[in-house]
Amino acid sequence: MSLLGLSALWLAGCVQDAYARLGHMPYEVALANKDSLGALVRERSEASDDRGAFYSAELARARRRSLELLSGERGRVDPALRDLSAHLDFAGEGVGKRGFVVKARPIELERGGGEGSEGGDEAFWKGVRVYESRLKTWMNTANASMGDLNTRAVYGSPFAIASAVEVAGALLPGEAIVQYYIDGDLMLGIVIAPEVFEVHRLEGAASLDGEVAALVEGISCVAAQEPCGQGAWEGPSRALYARLIGPLEGALSRAGVKTVRFVPDGPLVNMPFQVLMDGQGALLIERFGGLAMLPSSSFYLGVMARRRPQVAPRMLAIGDPASGWVPMPRLSAAAQEAAVLGDVYPGSTIWRGGAATEARFYAAVGQHNVLHMATHGLLLRSMPEATSLLLADGQGHDGLLTVAEIVALLDLSGYYAVVLSACQTSVAADARRDLTSLTGAFLMAGAPSVIGSLWHVDDASTAALMLTFYAQMVDLGPGEALRQAQLALRAEAGTRHPFFWSPFVLWGFDT
Repeated sequence: MSLLGLSALWLAGCVQDAYARLGHMPYEVALANKDSLGALVRERSEASDDRGAFYSAELARARRRSLELLSGERGRVDPALRDLSAHLDFAGEGVGKRGFVVKARPIELERGGGEGSEGGDEAFWKGVRVYESRLKTWMNTANASMGDLNTRAVYGSPFAIASAVEVAGALLPGEAIVQYYIDGDLMLGIVIAPEVFEVHRLEGAASLDGEVAALVEGISCVAAQEPCGQGAWEGPSRALYARLIGPLEGALSRAGVKTVRFVPDGPLVNMPFQVLMDGQGALLIERFGGLAMLPSSSFYLGVMARRRPQVAPRMLAIGDPASGWVPMPRLSAAAQEAAVLGDVYPGSTIWRGGAATEARFYAAVGQHNVLHMATHGLLLRSMPEATSLLLADGQGHDGLLTVAEIVALLDLSGYYAVVLSACQTSVAADARRDLTSLTGAFLMAGAPSVIGSLWHVDDASTAALMLTFYAQMVDLGPGEALRQAQLALRAEAGTRHPFFWSPFVLWGFDT
């Protein structure tokens, strides 16, 4: 059922307890447990209140995400993050890799409202109270004009927390969301489909960090030209499938699922789900469509409720920017990648080398609705706010587009998609925070769909994947277009290893 169908369901059953049937936790109960939401998830799970456990988990995610959004001031970036040239040490990863090992010297930041601040938390709970009051009024008042406009108003709120009933009602037949919740030794696997809602307690939460790291290392060892065979990644892949997907297979089968979207948690945010292998040797990418990652199920309803762009795609494509101070190897395939993409969408803007300045980027990004950045990614685990994409410097800018600048200075709510064709742009330095990856920053800036990478990507194979992806994106949507491009690379002998085809993941809306 679509969101429009959900609205019709509301109208058909407009009785005074319609709001209660959605399964939302009373605001007073949620507020009373604001400092122990994790304990509330565990309590509801142990009491077999699956809907309560799901809603509590969504509430905790929404609070965390909102606090990060409220931690900064729109339009303002900490002065220490506007020029990083005096604070970074570089160690190159070699020609043909779109990334660097970067170390940051200590930087003292001006911390404002900040995550967990009293002011930010107060604003969040006020927003939730207003949202729940508005939703209750709409649900319990017969209103013949209620429809798509009101649906957008409800789920477009940044304080919207969706229940399992609402999520199931927004999915089409054959679609499912698989959501994970991890807190200490508690790991839940949740399957939501139009006619199926199941919560399974999964084993092995304590070993997940090591297993995910083993999978990624077993794949990315190719980048270091280390001797690593098929077994280096297949063993962890099979083990993770058995732990994370195996217990949920019955629910997925009963729901007739063909398209899966994942809401990962903890170390799973840095894991390529598409390479998980079942007992018969089939990969998830071969079994299911979609495979998009979502920050939360509530986020999915929110992005579905947005008005989609009504104009043709107009791309800003940046390839191989030239920095005057970052000692980077040039990326010849990235430059060619950007040039060729200019032919895909008429009226696109293509910048390469010294033309791709940070100053020009800020001036032009709002005039386009597809952003493609084929450049170097700089992951700073010690200071996630400074994790960056490389642009050309000059005109008072250091040429590093940081996480902090993306969130504070960009509004991409009118975009189709953002594609970060660079290294480690989807790696979260802190898996429990959205704003510790470049992908998360672009989602926070309003982009509905963001494609990023999980390790140091190969220049040539990345260019080939991107060209295939864009040739199909308009017709298939970003999710299926990425899947088909990855399968095409996997079919070639020289790029069959998952190092070449599986680093890129889609976060957000996939159609």
